[in-house]
Amino acid sequence: MTQGVENKNNFSGLSGLGTISIQETKAPEGYLLNSEIYVIKITSTNDGSEFVYTYNQPKIPETLLTLDIVKVLKGKDAPISGVVFLHTDSKGNQEEVTTDEKGQAVLKGLTRGTHTIQEKSVPDGYTKNLGVLKFSVDENNKITLLENTATDKTGTMKFTVREDGTAQLHVEDVLAPYQLIVHKVNDHAKVLEGAEFTLYADKDCKQELQKATSGTDGILRFEDLEVDKKYYLKETKAPDGYQIPVNADGSDIVYEIYTKSDPQKDLFEYYVNGKKYTDATGDFAITGTKADREVNLKVVNPVGMKMPETGSPWTVGILLTGLGLIVAGYVMMIRKGKQEDEEK
Repeated sequence: MTQGVENKNNFSGLSGLGTISIQETKAPEGYLLNSEIYVIKITSTNDGSEFVYTYNQPKIPETLLTLDIVKVLKGKDAPISGVVFLHTDSKGNQEEVTTDEKGQAVLKGLTRGTHTIQEKSVPDGYTKNLGVLKFSVDENNKITLLENTATDKTGTMKFTVREDGTAQLHVEDVLAPYQLIVHKVNDHAKVLEGAEFTLYADKDCKQELQKATSGTDGILRFEDLEVDKKYYLKETKAPDGYQIPVNADGSDIVYEIYTKSDPQKDLFEYYVNGKKYTDATGDFAITGTKADREVNLKVVNPVGMKMPETGSPWTVGILLTGLGLIVAGYVMMIRKGKQEDEEK
């Protein structure tokens, strides 16, 4: 504190003798500096034997040095509750704070030295932000950012020091990814091995993302797909002995895959070609857990589109038909030749 005294040179009973100005010049550790100037008057009284000089000692409020944490969904600023942050100070002491229903938490009374902040856990349905943030508090309780390793992929961490000396950390989380599971069968419910599907980022199926081939169980998987993003899927290689199904006009069959999620409301929706599915069973089932969602798609190859197998009656029939056509053509050529000779 600094003190300034202004003498008035007036010593009459109950008169003002002067003033004292008081101002904080260094705050205690963990508190903000109070810059207000307090002006106090000095008075005196005479009880007949001596003068008594008095003034009222001011009560100066202190404000804690804090870091406010705000947790939101990436791209939407929707608050996320139940996120646990781990705070480590320069002495290795640790504390945990959890965001409330507004997505907010606060660290109070920041001590001097280096501090580290990182997410410890997130509710099911979100991906933990992997960023680590470090900042320092100096002898004057000034906060300075030292390091921020967060990336846009798993959400940014924006650190701001306010004009009053406190700080705010704005942290994003992304929604947990999901899996697309394709079940390949024929219309007699027989699983089909060797079907290749390709996943694309665009409707024209030019930007290839992933390929997968069905195993002996007829199943293939596409992993780490983003919620709120459209994907396009089509069969690019049929199982042995089958043809790739097409639309009535001969164009490729393309499946548009899209999902929506709100873990705070326990909501997950799955769309195929614009139609919503929410059931846990069936050809378009949603399975897995809230933390690890799976969406399913059954794709059927009609037996009628099956290529004939070598040595089957169909194969013999085709061969005989072809042979008959060849013989018929040969006979016609001979007859035509004879007719031309007779005309000559």
